[in-house]
Amino acid sequence: MTSGLTVTNQQINSIVVDKERFDPVFVYFNLRHHSRRIAGMASGSATPIINKEAFGRQRLSFPGLGTQRAIAEVLGALDDKIEAIRTLAKKAECLAVALPASTVATTTVGAIAAVCHKLVPTAFFATRAVEHFSLPAFDAGRLPIIENGDGIKSGKFLLEGATVLVSKLNPHIPRVWMATPSETWPAITSTEFVGLVPTADYPVAALWALCASSEFSSQLVEMVKGTTGSHQRVSPEDVLALEVPDPRTLGQETTETIAATVDLAGTLRRESVHLTTLRDALLPRLLSGDLRVRDAEALVEGAV
Repeated sequence: MTSGLTVTNQQINSIVVDKERFDPVFVYFNLRHHSRRIAGMASGSATPIINKEAFGRQRLSFPGLGTQRAIAEVLGALDDKIEAIRTLAKKAECLAVALPASTVATTTVGAIAAVCHKLVPTAFFATRAVEHFSLPAFDAGRLPIIENGDGIKSGKFLLEGATVLVSKLNPHIPRVWMATPSETWPAITSTEFVGLVPTADYPVAALWALCASSEFSSQLVEMVKGTTGSHQRVSPEDVLALEVPDPRTLGQETTETIAATVDLAGTLRRESVHLTTLRDALLPRLLSGDLRVRDAEALVEGAV
């Protein structure tokens, strides 16, 4: 490959920005602001794509270059902060996952944990807000969504305390959630999760660390190996049969460190979502001129 050469997939529409007239970072945020409209241009049944000619005809509004740079600086600072927080959260989680490896004793999940499967019908949460631990919520940021129960059309499992959620669906995509209900709203979770709680004297965070390891995920993948279809599933019995380090043999200092780092990761992820929400709220107001850059800077300084 030629040094300095950058290539992209043919399915990607690329833009070369005239830097004398436009700020590249501002162009990025401007396009992201209109991402839904642009995505709606996709056509094709098997793999919808956006025609490059149609993409090129899209009209966007641009203030002067100085204003573009000021807006890009404010939103870019938020983006950098969000990325730094997410990186720190991942490091905390990796530390928690690595700590149980210090023990050589092993056991099965079923020997140290029980499955939570208290199924509640839609009537249980109709007409009130609920804290919904769903697969889309996990993928979006590992925080539950607060929503009106009237919009939920199927029964869910009730969460009555901190619970480890292991996705049954497509185990090649690791989804292990340290779900901690706020107790402000009833907490429910998708039936696509296996809910686990400790049956011995060790913290729930340690159980999460065991289930979030790559070794645990590999065992789940092996259980559906050879199964065809795009919706592979493991059963609760499969999860209980998996072998893991025995958390009961960990020292108090180790378990306390695991609990503290998992709690830190959760706090950081909540902060990340808060800042992401702020950034996405500022973006259209700055682009429309409804919010001055100096006022946005004050809001960002107060948030970070």
